[in-house]
Amino acid sequence: MQVPIVFTHHTLYERYTHYVPLDSPALRRVVIRLATEYCNLCDEVIAPSGSYDRDRPVNAGRNYWAIEPSAALTYLNMQNGREFSAMAGWTFNDENPSTNWGRGGGARRDRARSAATRSSSTRPARSRPARCASRPSWSRAR
Repeated sequence: MQVPIVFTHHTLYERYTHYVPLDSPALRRVVIRLATEYCNLCDEVIAPSGSYDRDRPVNAGRNYWAIEPSAALTYLNMQNGREFSAMAGWTFNDENPSTNWGRGGGARRDRARSAATRSSSTRPARSRPARCASRPSWSRAR
C-alpha cells in the first residue's frame, strides 16, 4: 500500500538562514530550491496564503482558519501498470472577525488515472498521466 505524502509548509526557511554560518543570498536561493524540490515530490502541499488587511481591496490571505480533513486512496495494478487515485475532503471555514463574514464549508474531490509505459531501451517503466480531473464544489454560509 502506497501512502500519499502531504506536506504542510508554514515556514519560509530562507528567512532563517542568518542562524547558520555562511549566510548569504546564495544560501537563501539554495534553501528555496530545496524546499521547492521537496514540495514537488509530495502528493499534496498545504501552505498559508498570505497576510490580510481589512483596508486593502485585495488580500492574499482570508483572515480565517480552515480545516480540511480528507481521505485518499490509490490502487496500482502491477501487472498492467495502471493506477487510479482518488481523494475526497470537506473544508470547514471559520469566521473572518474583521468583516464578520460567516462560517461555511465545502466539498472537494480529485481523481487521476495513469498508465505506465515501457520504452524499447532498458529503462524502467515510467508513469505517464492519462487523465486528470478535479471537480471542486464550494458553498458558504453567512
